[in-house]
Amino acid sequence: MSMINTHKKGFTIIELVIYSAGMLALLTVIIGLIIYMYGFYRDTTVGPRVDRIGVSVTDRITKDIRTGVSFNPDQSVFGSQTGELSLNAQSGETTLTKYIALQNNRLVYQENDGTVLYLTPADLTVSNFYLTSISTPVSEAVHFSIGIDFEKAKETYTRIYSGSAILRHSYE
Repeated sequence: MSMINTHKKGFTIIELVIYSAGMLALLTVIIGLIIYMYGFYRDTTVGPRVDRIGVSVTDRITKDIRTGVSFNPDQSVFGSQTGELSLNAQSGETTLTKYIALQNNRLVYQENDGTVLYLTPADLTVSNFYLTSISTPVSEAVHFSIGIDFEKAKETYTRIYSGSAILRHSYE
């Protein structure tokens, strides 16, 4: 007596739908986890990155002010949220005109009407660049503060960086 094998090889449509649904659910969980981890990574790294940029820009501006001989009052704006600083600076035997300003939410730097350099990256917003002129009978100085805005966990934060520097060549 012979038995006829009626079992066919392969998947039924129901098994295929169940496997596909399981794979789709697993893929959704993996993609959701990746998105969550990216957001967590961004939120934990954006603050220290802003700090590095803020300190770096503050140091750069301080060093440039220290090379100064005098301000250019017609091209400088003090006491405003969108300050501009133009100063005559001494570099060896050469006299330079240095210009630092807030333009289009970025800090810019320029020497002698040359190429404009950006001191801050395009993905951060500089909300203010406030300058205060300090004059004494002996020398001139500048106090400045820079406000950098950034987003973290879908909220906007502002960090303020400030510095002061004496125009070293103003009292020679």
